[in-house]
Amino acid sequence: ITAIYYSYSVDAWLLPLFLSGDSIVYSHTNFLDFGISATSVLSRTIATSITCSLAATIKINEWIRVSYTFYYASPQRLGVYLNGYQVASCTLATNIGYPTSNVKVYIGGTATKKFYGHITNLYVWSKEKTQKEIITDVYQKITSGASLIYVWNFNDGSGDT
Repeated sequence: ITAIYYSYSVDAWLLPLFLSGDSIVYSHTNFLDFGISATSVLSRTIATSITCSLAATIKINEWIRVSYTFYYASPQRLGVYLNGYQVASCTLATNIGYPTSNVKVYIGGTATKKFYGHITNLYVWSKEKTQKEIITDVYQKITSGASLIYVWNFNDGSGDT
């Protein structure tokens, strides 16, 4: 990813096959992690270790739709959605800044926090999506949109990267 977007949203369908500790679904430049664990759906700021999560039982071998939002302007906030509905929201007391170079994205985990399962239809938006937009999109396969910047369908049929 070459551009930097200050507010953004990430949507994905997940099929967890094994859960152990935090399983990172999407990580943005060691800045924000979005993921799941055996006991929660979570969003975490790396710089300040603030976690926004919902205590929930995540079942293995069951598809779930997760959406994460980040709003950059003051006050900064994180949102977590499960199957289209907001389950957690956190306003950050301190501005966490934003990376200005070396923007990297990791899908499916980092070196130490891998997601064990399947990911499909992962979308990245250049804005904080609203509850209405997330519910509208939850069962849609999206190919374009005004603020849609990246789409990974993971449906090429072969390979492991």
